[in-house]
Amino acid sequence: MAASIAVLLRIPILNFDDFESYSAGLQRAISGESLYSPVQLSGPYGLAEAAGGAGFVYPPSAAVLLLPTLLGNWVAIVMMVGAFAAMLFGIVRISSRELPELPWFGGWSER
Repeated sequence: MAASIAVLLRIPILNFDDFESYSAGLQRAISGESLYSPVQLSGPYGLAEAAGGAGFVYPPSAAVLLLPTLLGNWVAIVMMVGAFAAMLFGIVRISSRELPELPWFGGWSER
């Protein structure tokens, strides 16, 4: 969420380490290798050893959902902003239904 706000405010604090991890793992899978790096497969490892594209620290089922990240950082930004917008819309929509007496919801209530 903080990264989405940073994008909206154009604050240069974006960190794409997670997206680099997604992309690196997916690149390995597409080339016929394991999603997980050799360091991860060889035994216990620290999260720092697998961060920033050095490993894939998510369950294999997450790979399908993360395929768009192979298209680059701009797709990552669109995904973050879209997820933030969907979350904000859901919060406002649920709040307007549950708290229709609040003045800032005006005519949004369905009751």
